[in-house]
Amino acid sequence: FGRNVWSLFVSGSTDHAHNDIDHCFASVVHDILLFMQSQQRGIHRIFTMARQEELNKVIELHRKYQSVINILPLNEQLFPESKSIFILRIDRSDWRVQQTIVLFWDSDKEKDPCLILPVQLNSNLQQIYIVVKTHVTHLAVCTDYYSGNKMKWSTFVDNQIPYHIQNHIKLTCQPVYNKKCYTVNGVGSELNQEHVPWIGDLQKDLTELEHQLLSQYKLTKEHSEFLASSITRAIDKLTIHMKDILTIISYVKLNPNDLSSPTDIYKLFMQLPRIDNLKKALDLLEISEFTSISPVIQYVNDDDPAIDV
Repeated sequence: FGRNVWSLFVSGSTDHAHNDIDHCFASVVHDILLFMQSQQRGIHRIFTMARQEELNKVIELHRKYQSVINILPLNEQLFPESKSIFILRIDRSDWRVQQTIVLFWDSDKEKDPCLILPVQLNSNLQQIYIVVKTHVTHLAVCTDYYSGNKMKWSTFVDNQIPYHIQNHIKLTCQPVYNKKCYTVNGVGSELNQEHVPWIGDLQKDLTELEHQLLSQYKLTKEHSEFLASSITRAIDKLTIHMKDILTIISYVKLNPNDLSSPTDIYKLFMQLPRIDNLKKALDLLEISEFTSISPVIQYVNDDDPAIDV
């Protein structure tokens, strides 16, 4: 499952300030998909269903925060949904049987099975969810001690006829309706298992990601509230008005020679701002947004900063 982490997102652009969040998101998603692939035992056409909780959680976080903190959209082609899910139940009556091997065929022309799936029996009743992306024709089962015959998949699944190996093993299988699961484009046998993360590390990384997203959300919200506040609007308007005021009251710089005669003094006087222009300048200082700002200043302790340093 080696790939550039940015391939986990749909092509697009985002603010540079959010690149760290995008990278954290991509890293967590990459590790989750790697872990899921390791759990998909089988072949691309038939494999065991991987654990879903962590991917569901990260998708939920992405949908919650994508628009509010501008996260890149996920590339959902990397974890396509499937509704072709079957639950395989293995009922063991002989405690000596520790392992079963389920063989699948998806062609009547092939002598050898397309998949040989070992199943370790940790209890008398074992349940396995499998994803089937092909037309299965037959299956058979063998164990440590016993072997069974081939059975038509339609008889086994459609007609709900159990598969028996004498009185030692019984298998049943049925489709799982009204349920879908996420899959990964690969199976565990294609992976170097040394690179597969532990489930505990995934859950820890998810918790840390959620904390970072919440901190970024608080920071973004505070920034938006600051920009929308009356004092910010007032200062912005004052900045614009001050440029106009400086233009209105501008005059030529004094030079000692300008005051050498009454005529020069009169000319200088005529260049000074007129009373109507001064009134315009004073009017520009009347900014309505300032009236909504409380003159009382209250100091508070910031015990809940947006970002913990």
